[in-house]
Amino acid sequence: MLVGLFLAAFALCTLLVYLYAEWLRRHSVFEIPNARSSHSEPIPSGGGLPVMAVVLWCAVLVHGIPEPAVALPMLWAAVLAAISWADDRRPLPAWFRLGLHVVAVATCLYALPGEQRIAFAGIPWLADRLIVGFCWVWFINLYNFMDGIDGLAGSETVFLALGILLIAGTLGVRPEMLTLAAALAGGALGFLVWNWQRARVFFGDSGSIPVGFLLAWMLIQIATLGAPVAAGILPLYFLTDATYTLLKRMVAGEAFWRPHRQHFYQLAVRAGLSHQTVVLRIIAGNIVLLVCAALALHHPVLAVAAAMLTVTAVIYSLWRAWAASPAALG
Repeated sequence: MLVGLFLAAFALCTLLVYLYAEWLRRHSVFEIPNARSSHSEPIPSGGGLPVMAVVLWCAVLVHGIPEPAVALPMLWAAVLAAISWADDRRPLPAWFRLGLHVVAVATCLYALPGEQRIAFAGIPWLADRLIVGFCWVWFINLYNFMDGIDGLAGSETVFLALGILLIAGTLGVRPEMLTLAAALAGGALGFLVWNWQRARVFFGDSGSIPVGFLLAWMLIQIATLGAPVAAGILPLYFLTDATYTLLKRMVAGEAFWRPHRQHFYQLAVRAGLSHQTVVLRIIAGNIVLLVCAALALHHPVLAVAAAMLTVTAVIYSLWRAWAASPAALG
């Protein structure tokens, strides 16, 4: 059934993303390039909206209205998609968007069983929830930050959804979560048909925000079932690139909340590598990370060491391209 669901979501999203992108073009709804962009021409933005619609529709179609523990994150994903779609059209205040993320995360964490510890066993419940909540909100926003070149956010979504599907399948998770993961993998692949270099549509906040929210929820579910190391390894490249860049900008006293082109993947593109080349390097690293995540179920220390070496190698290959380029030398 999951394979059929994956294929159905792929077909639906391939069609719907194309139709939605054409609608955006007819109504002249474009993302206009600026000094911080990695593209040079106006491109329709918001292609993640039909992907989210298909994913949530598939889950309801297969399982009906799920129980509250699953329905709540699905409902919030829909709300975040709608609000982010409005933000794509006319930017909303940053405090409002961040506040909404915090409320969404807090309500979903509150719905988890009170005795469960997610971050670290043995710590007070409140400390556990604060740590997890902070990481969840950060993941939502870093997913948006990392949506900066053709194919990157879409391919990462396919990878994470498939990785969650494979790891979760061995842990006895809720069937609704497997359905969401399969539909999200297929839907993101359908989106990639139109987003691979050269992109004809972008994910937009209406894609990256709810997708980041939903993926983080699924990773937390894996962690609560006894596989926190595997859950942390799967998104390790995105986590490392985004977190390092944020901390570096904060230390330098920059306005870290503003758009920029300082992520490692952006530096590699500025150095002259194509979007496709950069994304393929990250995909290769992600394949190794998936093996590391599976290994973590039985050998967590070895898996963490291998995962860290993998991400270091990917980042070094991107940084090296930048360091040797005229843009860096000049």
